[in-house]
Amino acid sequence: MSATGTEPPALDSCPQGEDLVAFALNPRVVRLRLGPRDASLGSIHVPCELLKSALYYEGAPTSPFLSPGKPESDIWLKGPFCLDVLGLLVQWLHTGKYNELRGPASRLRCTGDAIDLKIRPDLDQKDTMDWAVKAATLAWLLGDELCVDGFQSYAIERLFAALARKSQHPQLTPDLCEFAWGHTSEFACLDWLLMDLVVRNWGDGAIVDQADLPHWFSVICNEVYFQDKFMEGTLISLEKRREKVLVLKDYL
Repeated sequence: MSATGTEPPALDSCPQGEDLVAFALNPRVVRLRLGPRDASLGSIHVPCELLKSALYYEGAPTSPFLSPGKPESDIWLKGPFCLDVLGLLVQWLHTGKYNELRGPASRLRCTGDAIDLKIRPDLDQKDTMDWAVKAATLAWLLGDELCVDGFQSYAIERLFAALARKSQHPQLTPDLCEFAWGHTSEFACLDWLLMDLVVRNWGDGAIVDQADLPHWFSVICNEVYFQDKFMEGTLISLEKRREKVLVLKDYL
């Protein structure tokens, strides 16, 4: 019989407990700061060894900040990030995944006085994109800047999954492509994926937003390789183009 006379409950658990304790005991942390060099934008702390273990290669640009015996370092991020996106990295470093949300978020775009980088769901915004698409795009760009290829691969996986789901609004927009291509190096896997998705689905208004054709053609003509790929691909009917199924591993 139990001491209380009631049915004993199961043991409670905290899946991230060991990681959180390790972080609290770790004397070596690096601070990722939103930039360029504007402390008011915020920062987040990450254990040095955890970040170092995720680097793509030993001589990555962030390596000097993670040297043994070096006191706390600041890494100023140049890319288009916010604290929400840094939070996705922290989740992935500790658990190998991040928590995805449902709902719309403000659309990524290259024009305007300020880019709304926040990835919190916003039901009041009219000009939106799916949260998962925005989060994965910004996560990939953060992984690219930090040379954390595992985080990039995970972000591509989540973007691939998000774009495979049906959405109330077309997710492939000239704004998304222009934003992504404006922040990547030439021929990055994110570029390839977006190019292939646009070409494969051009003509399906539920997937590719074709409301602003002049904007699309401006984006297409600014990328010479994409221009050739687009012209060649769209000579084939939509049905024929869709016979080829895209495979995730080709973009990792």
